[in-house]
Amino acid sequence: MNRHPWILLAITGALASGCVSRSAYQEKVDELQQAKAQLRQVSDIAQQYGSQVDGLETERSKLQQQNSMLRSSNDDYNRRLSEMMAELEKRPTGEAPRGDGPVQIVPTGNGYAYRIDGGFLFSPGKSELKASAKKQIAEIAEQLLQNGHRIEVAGHTDTDPVKVTKAQYPLGNIQLGTSRALSVWEELSTAGVPRDRMFVSSYGEYEPVADPAKKAENRRVELRVIVEEPEQLQ
Repeated sequence: MNRHPWILLAITGALASGCVSRSAYQEKVDELQQAKAQLRQVSDIAQQYGSQVDGLETERSKLQQQNSMLRSSNDDYNRRLSEMMAELEKRPTGEAPRGDGPVQIVPTGNGYAYRIDGGFLFSPGKSELKASAKKQIAEIAEQLLQNGHRIEVAGHTDTDPVKVTKAQYPLGNIQLGTSRALSVWEELSTAGVPRDRMFVSSYGEYEPVADPAKKAENRRVELRVIVEEPEQLQ
């Protein structure tokens, strides 16, 4: 009978010892589950970064292709510009694009220009195109439609102040030059040149091409074709 308390104590101690072992085991299981969860998170993040890297590689490949195309296009522009300048050097001064009319083709800093005599286009002090000038502008329009370059339609006048039509052009030559450029712009548009390719400017008497005494040469409208070179990607 005296042995029973000791047996009970032994059983209780064993159970207690077992409970401690199960608690430690459960802690290890919990730690393992946490580690697995963290590993899954790291794996998900790695997959996300892998997808981003794949996307960046695809974008890099596209940019390389675009760069190659731009370089090829740039080379083509340079070749065409060199050919155009060589052709311009062969033309006698004053030669028209099709061999008739008071038009010069001259090189500019970023392309070339059709320089049209103002007396051929307009009556003194007026901005309405002469009927005889419309055919010439239509012929130039045919040539402008062969490319997609932007075009500056620039009005120029001599130094004489506007007198007869002063009420119509109170700002003087700068306004007269603008109105004349607009008339040519409208005629080019009628001939089919897209309006979004053209913009109008006026220099009045402030950009002469000859001595002020040679007024007829300074009265003109220039169609400045802007040969744009595409930017090169580094």
